[in-house]
Amino acid sequence: MVMVETDDWPHNFDTLAKDLGTPSNTLRRYFKLFQAYIPNKLVKRGTRFNKEAKELFEDINKMYGQRMSTDEIVGTLATTRMPTLDVRPSAPPAQAPTSAPVDMQGLGQLLPALIPLAERFVSALETIAAALASNRAQDASKASGQGLHHPDHETGQDGADMKLVRTREEIIAEVHRLRGLGWGAGRIRTAMVRAGWPSLAGVGHQLSKSTVARIIKGDIK
Repeated sequence: MVMVETDDWPHNFDTLAKDLGTPSNTLRRYFKLFQAYIPNKLVKRGTRFNKEAKELFEDINKMYGQRMSTDEIVGTLATTRMPTLDVRPSAPPAQAPTSAPVDMQGLGQLLPALIPLAERFVSALETIAAALASNRAQDASKASGQGLHHPDHETGQDGADMKLVRTREEIIAEVHRLRGLGWGAGRIRTAMVRAGWPSLAGVGHQLSKSTVARIIKGDIK
């Protein structure tokens, strides 16, 4: 974890909203979603932010403007940043003990706060793994002499890229195949969308995570 200094925190949600031209409610939602990566300090008047945090809020706003999903933004932040830790110095003890006792009560209070961070980190890893798997599949296709051709696409006489229609049974079968590899619904959905698979509604629609989850549960057969 990055050790964050606490001597320069000029911004709060109101000043950030004015400087970035973004509603403070939106910035509060960003902070709730990506708090692990945004440097911050809690003071009597509320949460304060430094220059680095301001730049990160601006980057997050731009990524949403590029229609990136929350999972994709978490994956991007996880590959470029480490979770931050706000360190507040305390007065040194009068006499250092020979051995520090373990604060089990403090540790028990800390663990519930770490669980959401761990879940977001795992989600980011799944997103990255799905992207790497897609890239490896494309590289293997090139090596076998198939170029960039994908079974979900074909090129017409006028050179236009045309998507082939996948049947309902093929889509469901692919979901169960990837589930058999131990993949979760989010990872399966990301991999299939990147590979060009349509939704059950047909070509032109994007497969959703909720649909994948219903297929896995057997609600959709």
